[in-house]
Amino acid sequence: MKKRNIISHCPRRLLLAGALALGALHSTAQDSKPTLFLISNSHLDTQWNWDVKTTINDYMHKTMTENMALMDKYPAFALNYEGAIKYMWMKEYYPTEFEKLRSYVSSGRWHVSGMSVDANDVMVSSAESILHSMLYANRFYQQEFGVRGGYDIMLPDCFGFSYALPTLARHAGIRGFHTAKLAWGAASYDRLAPFGVWQGVDGSQIYAIYKPGAYDSHEEFNKDMTTDQGTLEKARANAAAYGVPAVFRYVGPRSDHGGGLQDKAGSTGENTPYWLNLSAQKQDGDLRVVLATPDQCFDYLDSLRNERFQVWDGELPMRSHGVGSYTSWGLLKRWNRKTELLADAAEKASALSHWLGARAYPAQQLRDAWVRMLWQQHHDGITGTSILAANDISYNEYYLANKQFAQELRASVGATTALMDTQTEGQPMVVYNPLSQERTDVVEAEMECNTRPDGLRVLGPDGREVLSQVLSYDPKAHRLRFLFAATVPSLGCAVYDIRLGEPSQLTSTLTADASTRQMNNGRYRVIVSNQGDVGQVYDLKNKRAVLNTVHQQMIYDHEDTWPAWEVSYTDVCRAPSATLGSGAQVTLVEDGPLRKSFRVERSQAGSTFVQYIRMTALSDRIDCVNEVDWQTQERMLKVQFPFPFSTSQDTYDISLGTITRGIRNADCYEVQGHQWADLSQSTGGYGLSVLNDCKYGWDMPENGRLRLSLIHTPRASNYSYQQLQDMGDHHFTVAFFPHDGFWNEETQQQGAMLNQPLMAFTAPKHEGEMGNSFSFASVNTPCVAVKALKKSESTDEYIIRLYELTGVDQSDVKVTFAADIASAREVNGVEEDLPDAPAVATDGKTMTFSIGHYQPKTFAVRLASPALQAPEAKPASTFVTLEYDTDMMSGHEAMTDATRGIAKAFPAELLSDELTVNDITFAIGSRERRANNALSCHGQTIKLNIAVSAAPARRP
Repeated sequence: MKKRNIISHCPRRLLLAGALALGALHSTAQDSKPTLFLISNSHLDTQWNWDVKTTINDYMHKTMTENMALMDKYPAFALNYEGAIKYMWMKEYYPTEFEKLRSYVSSGRWHVSGMSVDANDVMVSSAESILHSMLYANRFYQQEFGVRGGYDIMLPDCFGFSYALPTLARHAGIRGFHTAKLAWGAASYDRLAPFGVWQGVDGSQIYAIYKPGAYDSHEEFNKDMTTDQGTLEKARANAAAYGVPAVFRYVGPRSDHGGGLQDKAGSTGENTPYWLNLSAQKQDGDLRVVLATPDQCFDYLDSLRNERFQVWDGELPMRSHGVGSYTSWGLLKRWNRKTELLADAAEKASALSHWLGARAYPAQQLRDAWVRMLWQQHHDGITGTSILAANDISYNEYYLANKQFAQELRASVGATTALMDTQTEGQPMVVYNPLSQERTDVVEAEMECNTRPDGLRVLGPDGREVLSQVLSYDPKAHRLRFLFAATVPSLGCAVYDIRLGEPSQLTSTLTADASTRQMNNGRYRVIVSNQGDVGQVYDLKNKRAVLNTVHQQMIYDHEDTWPAWEVSYTDVCRAPSATLGSGAQVTLVEDGPLRKSFRVERSQAGSTFVQYIRMTALSDRIDCVNEVDWQTQERMLKVQFPFPFSTSQDTYDISLGTITRGIRNADCYEVQGHQWADLSQSTGGYGLSVLNDCKYGWDMPENGRLRLSLIHTPRASNYSYQQLQDMGDHHFTVAFFPHDGFWNEETQQQGAMLNQPLMAFTAPKHEGEMGNSFSFASVNTPCVAVKALKKSESTDEYIIRLYELTGVDQSDVKVTFAADIASAREVNGVEEDLPDAPAVATDGKTMTFSIGHYQPKTFAVRLASPALQAPEAKPASTFVTLEYDTDMMSGHEAMTDATRGIAKAFPAELLSDELTVNDITFAIGSRERRANNALSCHGQTIKLNIAVSAAPARRP
């Protein structure tokens, strides 16, 4: 595979700590004088041992005011601060101080750094979450300060760093990465130089500072650092080893509460800010001291780049501190995965309906929901390492984001449906496919039905019947649940005809035998064991087993110091304390032509486990849907997959690209993976991919065995509340996909299909110019997938981002849209121009390009208008005059200015004079102080000043 080994240059801006620092910096690249680069920071965990309310009410305000005071007092003092969400809250909650902050940012004294919504975890967060985080952070910084959000990845306190991160960073125009956390026990720490080049999964490179010391170090700098011999010797050693006569260090206040360095003298004399100011201004010492931005550090490294720089080509995981975070608080992980993928589906559907002219693009609603979700991915959030009160806030934020995405998805699919031909004999149902390949898959649907139907037939867009089966009927709710097989085009919709009361005569080769607990689809046979496990997956064509008995195992889980953060190597290597299986009740509960399913119920150590083992007539994938009531303390639950062949390496999906690892060892035993992991026979004869819908922790105990971590409830003397983490209900799916040869794009497709199922919506009957099947865009190869499709943040173009999926360079890739391409250009991951990018070849509706192995590529495309008439984009509405009698909204300066009984008013700054929801515009009451702006209900009559008329006709 080709590797790109050159760090491409991008425009960069030097933010300087003061006039005296300016001259010193300009000379650093021109002479060999030893230099100490100090990255001044103030690390503030958004939530951890406190919740976000404490952060906003206390820590964030102190961070602003204390650091601005230091800048006022000390001319050379500067700060680098990350996390756009905190700046957003500064603006919302402290508008006066925020206005003052603008001048410090403008002068370069306060440097906006990190280029993300928050200092987010990058092991569990998806690749698209990381890119969207950079996009929305940069957009906010540009709008509020007129600056870019830095050219650095600033993650001083995260718990491991993905192999995909340098690739994503490079794609967003980032030039470097820095962290302090590797010193806590990264397996690679002893082999890393203090700084160097980090190479990502596609061969892209960024600079990296691996060993800058603790982010809250400061006492050691309480002296004239220009004469410090220890630092001087380290700078000279780095010059000899790497050609870089410099040392890079963090300096910041103690702990994770933010704030500023204490401006008071200690027992050693003057305080740290005093000495930093003195050292940065002094010109005659043996050591130059620069209070630098990360951008300056990477400029300096770039100026001295030579063959002695270490290039690290791989991931940077933690040895122990952080590996428990792949599994802790499984509910957070589930909310996160589901919301990430719902966001993707909503963006794509919104782009389609906007291009059609059927609906305004809900840019602000999608952006708000993304940001609400993204700040839950901060490094003590999605990792499951915060207090319970913080988790409760995260669940609420996930729920609100999920609800917003779902609302935009439903509204956009509905607007698109209005242009389709839904004139069916039975109930029309529109099926939406958010993936960029045409797919045939099972649709789980429901609809209102007055009585249980005698039968069910489903016809596709071509008028032919497809496989279907009834699942259940709820007579109280009058809801029918059923399945049907649907073929839906790439990034598009198809109309299906649901006919109730018509028995289907279709059959399939899918069989099940309740007495022998077997299922068979003609290619693979699945046997459910007496213990209720998948006992064997057997390849009928090649007459061989591809998977032996799967076991769910409990192992002792003893993590007294850092319970949620860690899983010990000792515990991972222990023999299981128990294996599920005794008293299993196995029942065949689905026996239709489309899907067969065995229900398995069993108990162990106080916990109850229900699993549905399923096969369908459409695919070779075997799904195991799990519902667990977990009540077992001091245990971890893993599921083990024994393969009937020997292989010493396994491959893991890392959201963008893959990574190959080996049998576990003390340095690398609990590892990160996203939607799937694979073991394939060394000779390439066959293999099996294990898929999941919300899990991230894996280990490989020995040749031919793989395990997935499901639940983590450790013993905890420290952080004692964590000994109850994960108690309660869990829902997750684990699936098996056997395949011939090595894993390939089919594994990627099956992982995507499991995680993003087809979505069905009932629709009214009407004519439509788009017909009964429509695709917005498609790719000519399954080796490349569309991972984002949205409207541009700043133009009338559409942003389309694609990933290469198989680790092989692809040429002549073609993306075909539903309309002619007016223009197309390549941009980076945050939608910035790429002046040196080659011209994009277009021909009518098709765009052609090449893409490297595991490379992301982003294009801004302008499309011709659709050759059809859209219905009215907005429903008709008019304002109704209300006699407000309650004051419940006021400005920040008058938070208690409200009607008696309302303790704190709603902030008027968060609302405009008008608010649009679902394309209906509402007028908001007066936001002036002491004005009534709400209505209390006590039997009044509201006069509707609207005329009743016939429904408007559809456009021809």
